[in-house]
Order: sequence, then C-alpha cells, then structure tokens
Amino acid sequence: MPRTAAVPKKRRVFRDTDELPTSVDLGTDIRRALEDSEWLIPLCSREYLASKWCMREVEEYLALGRKERILPVLLSGEPSEAVPEAIRDLPVSLDLREVKVSELRRRVNAALPALLARMSGLEEERIAASQRRRRFFRTGAAVLALLAAIFGFGLYAVRTADRIARNNTALEEAAREAEAARLENLEERNDALLKNASYLSQAAWEAIARGEDDTAIALALEALPEDLHGGEPVSAEAIGALRAALSMPSQTKSDYQLAQSIPAGFPITGWRADKDNRAGLFLQTGEDATEEYWLD
Repeated sequence: MPRTAAVPKKRRVFRDTDELPTSVDLGTDIRRALEDSEWLIPLCSREYLASKWCMREVEEYLALGRKERILPVLLSGEPSEAVPEAIRDLPVSLDLREVKVSELRRRVNAALPALLARMSGLEEERIAASQRRRRFFRTGAAVLALLAAIFGFGLYAVRTADRIARNNTALEEAAREAEAARLENLEERNDALLKNASYLSQAAWEAIARGEDDTAIALALEALPEDLHGGEPVSAEAIGALRAALSMPSQTKSDYQLAQSIPAGFPITGWRADKDNRAGLFLQTGEDATEEYWLD
C-alpha cells in the first residue's frame, strides 16, 4: 500500500490450511478468525465447493452480514460448479483458470491494484503508481548493485593474484551458501506438500469410512504428484488411502478389487479408466521408468 495512505501497509492473513478441524464443527479458532476478518477470499474450485468445511466457513461469514466483503477467486471450473450458490451473484475478483505457473505471478500482480483499491477505499491508480515506483526503485537498486559488483571485480583484476584468489574463494563460498539456501527452500516446499498430502489423506480415510470410494480415490490422487519427473515428495499416507479405496467393494467402480499382482513397494502416481471401466494404475518403478497395472 502507498506509504502516505492512512491504511496499514501490511495486514495479517489467516489461512486454515494447517488448522482445519477433524470434526464437522468449524472450531473456535476458525470461527474467531472469521469474525475478526475484514475480508474473505475463497479460492473457488470444484474441490472447494465439495468441501463441507469450506461451505461452513462461507455460511458462517454470511451469517455475520458481510457478503459484500467476500472476494471470490476462481481457480478452476465454471462459476456454477465452483462458486458456492450463496455468493454466485458476486463478481469474480480474479480468474486464474488455465493460467500457467510461469504466468501466475504476473496475472496476480496485474489484478492487485483493483483488489487493494476495493479493500482500502483508495484510488486504483494511486495504488498502481505506488507499485510501479517500488518496482522502479528495486530495479534501480539491482542495477546499481550489479554495476558496483562489476567495478569491484575490475579493481580486483588489476591487483595481485592473491586478491584474485581471495575473490574466487569468496565466490565459491557464496555459491555454497546459495546451494544451501536452495536446498532449504526445497525442504520447506516438500514439507508443505507433505502437510497438504496428509490433510487430503485424512479426508480420504474419512470418505472410506463413509463408504464413499470415488471421493476417497479423488482425494488420495490429489495428494500424489501429478508430474512423475517433477521431484515432488510421495506421501505414503496417500498411497495407503488410495489402495484402500480401490479395494473397497463398490457399485460405482463395478465391484473390482485391487489385483494382488501389483507391487506394494512402488509409488502410485496416477490412474485412468478404459472403455470397459477397468482402472489402470501407473507405478513408478525407477527414476525414469513407469509401468501400468490393471485392476480386476
């Protein structure tokens, strides 16, 4: 937000990703967070509409009389199949359907001035101008830093070999630190993915307990990596839930059972159905190897 604006520059955002209750009740913390929140930003999708907890949150917020303070963001699907009916008449604040990951940041940044203007009451152009100035100064600072580095390396080049050796040592140390930071970020990302997979796996087991095999399969598959070569962690909990769901007697799955010939030691990475309603499971059997097994 502009520094001269009489509004907070930053605001706290409450996310319930790690705080969803295991019961039907929303829980005291989430209900209090909804009461304290000035705005509700639902990330709408088919999965969002199917979530009883998400629907309870929307109902709770509507009960507070704050419908005009809901900003729907559409992630996938048409509004009729992704946005809760009670807020379907609200305009979609941001449409991110079929947006490539490489374009996601640009699309969100382009929409931010309008969203912030609505939330703060400031003029959209004022917010956009503030963002442009911030980007300009950041770019200028980066250019100055680069020029300073080039100048510094030029001075080192005309000095003694000892100074050059010291500089090389410093660069190697910086590279090691950068690699350590990259590995730390990767570990944090994998931890977040595994937390999400744990939540989806729990939801899948709850669906299994209710006899909803199709829902359990969908939840378990969502917890597994979509890209076989993407380097994402594979959740053992999700694999277990998927195997349990596939082995359930079911009318919707033509009562097939998990074939005993499928190896248990390989991650399940996906599945598909053929025209005869058989299900094919894809198992990763090596670093670059995938095998397909069919269920009876």
